[in-house]
Amino acid sequence: MNPRLVPRHLVAVVFIVIVLLSLTCAALAAGPQYNPLYAFNTRSVGNYPTGVVGDANGNLYGVTFEGGTANLGTIYELSPPAQQGQSWTESVLYNFTGGQDGGNPYVELTLDKSGNLYGSSQGGVNSHTATIFELSPNGGSWTFTPIYSFPASYGTPFTIGSSLIFDQSGNLYGEVAAPSSSALGFVYELSPPAQAGGAWTEATLYTFQGANVGEDGTWPSGGLSFDAQGNLYGTTEEGGVPGRKQCNSAGCGIVFELSPPAQPGGAWTETILYRFLAQTDGGNPEGGVAFDKSGNLFGTAFDGGDGVFTAGSGVVFELTPGNGTWIETVIYTFDASKGAGLKGPSAGVILDPSGRVYGTTFSSRNLNCTLLPCGGVFALVPPKQAGGEWTEFNLHVFSGPPDGDEPNGRLYLGKNALYGVTEYGGDENTKQCKDAGGCGLIFQITR
Repeated sequence: MNPRLVPRHLVAVVFIVIVLLSLTCAALAAGPQYNPLYAFNTRSVGNYPTGVVGDANGNLYGVTFEGGTANLGTIYELSPPAQQGQSWTESVLYNFTGGQDGGNPYVELTLDKSGNLYGSSQGGVNSHTATIFELSPNGGSWTFTPIYSFPASYGTPFTIGSSLIFDQSGNLYGEVAAPSSSALGFVYELSPPAQAGGAWTEATLYTFQGANVGEDGTWPSGGLSFDAQGNLYGTTEEGGVPGRKQCNSAGCGIVFELSPPAQPGGAWTETILYRFLAQTDGGNPEGGVAFDKSGNLFGTAFDGGDGVFTAGSGVVFELTPGNGTWIETVIYTFDASKGAGLKGPSAGVILDPSGRVYGTTFSSRNLNCTLLPCGGVFALVPPKQAGGEWTEFNLHVFSGPPDGDEPNGRLYLGKNALYGVTEYGGDENTKQCKDAGGCGLIFQITR
């Protein structure tokens, strides 16, 4: 099992980054302001958070891998202050118990139009491998409902590879990274019951087989994206072209498309859009892909590109459709030997309406980061003319506790703001997370 798919729960920092959509290149170059918003400093509020999502009122929601009443994780809400200069407020909405609800959630939540939260936890009733849940507001409180548990017959190890997404009919879609040695991950659909209180129905849309079937990829992770025609897009961390020394014998990963059947009940069809080689093109994509307004796909590869390390420091790539094929273009290559030394973009990217690309890196070259990765937040501004170079800006480079360390999860773009998390850092005096330099930090970046 790849350790990057499982949280390092020896240390934790959560961060929130805010960047105004109206930022110009000049404003970015002048340097954004970094403002810590909240540090997880006791076990009761949760430890080691992963990602955030937000509602229309500016509230943020996320999960912690540990902490809470049973030390099995929490679901929390972070509310903005009523007046400028006041503190943000964290509220624990749910404590995992290790029973029917499972425990140790480690992928981002999904928020529907009615304000319900959806996510996943490990385990559950009767030795289930993972539980998908709904958390619904209910007159000032929240109601937790397990909506589906994957049975033990699916095999182990079992890793939920990403957060969930909705289609227009209310069905949920997600990824499982590696349920068994014979099936190297799959994409699934959960359909809601016809009547309230009924059971959700799970259907496996596609099972990856790696070298067994057309080198189709292994370990899907990072999240799925829909196009207007209902096709699903994503990445696998491994697979594709076998025997690459820069990666492993399975290959360096792929970008895939899953097309729905022409008739209900038919099989979904996989198309491999790109196979990574871990050369200048990148390798081991972990963060899924995101669309721009023109239908191009953007993503990150954790390894590959130029740099002083054998596998490179990672890249940000664009895939452009044309004449039945997709063309990969590396729009930015990280180099751990230069500048801030940002390395290892693992969480994918998001785009704002102007086409700017935002993301994070797993590590950075900081004198205070000798034991911990630290990492950074970056912005890429598109060229003014087609074919020109993208411009990269470091929005923040983490320096360890109390500043924050190791971004974890995809960034979230809210109203005029960009939000995200790091897994470690924060309050370095917290006893249960002292070795980790804190149990998590939420912060923002503004201009």
